[in-house]
Amino acid sequence: MPKSPGGLQDFTTVSQWQPVAESFNFLRMKLKIFASATGLLVGLATLTAQTNLFVAADGSAQFTSVQSAIMSVPSGSRENPVVIHIKPGIYKELIYLQREKRFFKLVGDDATNTVLTFNLYAGITNAEGKPIGTFKTPSTTIDADDFTAENLTFENSAGAVGQALAIRVEATVRRSTTAVCSAGRTRFC
Repeated sequence: MPKSPGGLQDFTTVSQWQPVAESFNFLRMKLKIFASATGLLVGLATLTAQTNLFVAADGSAQFTSVQSAIMSVPSGSRENPVVIHIKPGIYKELIYLQREKRFFKLVGDDATNTVLTFNLYAGITNAEGKPIGTFKTPSTTIDADDFTAENLTFENSAGAVGQALAIRVEATVRRSTTAVCSAGRTRFC
């Protein structure tokens, strides 16, 4: 094959380019097959999977707070719900499931011993010195649709200081059985 003045091969005719083009097409075809197979495997994995997160107040799981588990993942889907397994314990924290976090499921081991609580009440004052009001007192607020709760107690532990909410739900709830208990508790069994 003739050489150019710079010492490189001189590809001046179409027939000289053909082996290079065939090699390129072969590599491109292999890359397409690999990409399709990889996409298919990823697609199959997400069709049947659910995201499982684990919370334990004693530190024996991935998370020690329910809210940190909620914030660690994006929204679920009907095919891939987010399931947060909560070990028995008292979780004193404000919990907020925002509108964008659909298809979340909070599952406790035992409704009697798995308690989500906080202690806000209507008479607490804000930065301006005004009472926050009842609407801002829930320990848990659910704004996301397709929410499920099982084997949990939602509680407001403010005590006998005024009005307070254990849970506020402004969304569709997929499944829950509710029993109202004493001391401002709502139990999902």
